Amino acid sequence: MNDLDRIERLSSLVQMDSDAVRTYEQALDEIEADAIRERLAQFRDEHIQHSEELSVVIQELGGTPPSQETDMKGFLTEKFAAVRSLSGTEGALKTMQTNEKLTNRIYQEARSWGLAPGADALIERYYRDEQRHLRSIREALAERTWKQAQWQPQIAEHRSRPARRPSVY
Repeated sequence: MNDLDRIERLSSLVQMDSDAVRTYEQALDEIEADAIRERLAQFRDEHIQHSEELSVVIQELGGTPPSQETDMKGFLTEKFAAVRSLSGTEGALKTMQTNEKLTNRIYQEARSWGLAPGADALIERYYRDEQRHLRSIREALAERTWKQAQWQPQIAEHRSRPARRPSVY
């Protein structure tokens, strides 16, 4: 795989994470439960981090990261999120579950791309993040946690990682 192919694939991941950020923002507007809103805001922030770190890799490969504007797929996802979120917390969580299923599938596929050691390590880490996001959202839906005073997910907590400049070599 040449650098142009790597840039194209990484750019598709940056666009997907950027679209996920906007979908989370739509959902956050509809969620009243503080604990759920805080957790989803954390997930949104992780998608921002993914996009930023992958953009650095694209630049290291000599490319220009995609703009943060919504593409057609992102536009449709955003509109779907807006409509579904109108049904409140449950609708917003179901929207985010659908979104996280998509990001899980794409990051799982990306794990087999063999881009470069630094990029592959990021993709592996992001895939684990996406799995955690989906588990947490599924748990919230199954337990209907927005109807409870406090929600504390039963999965391992995310440990903040300092942002570091990834190397593609």
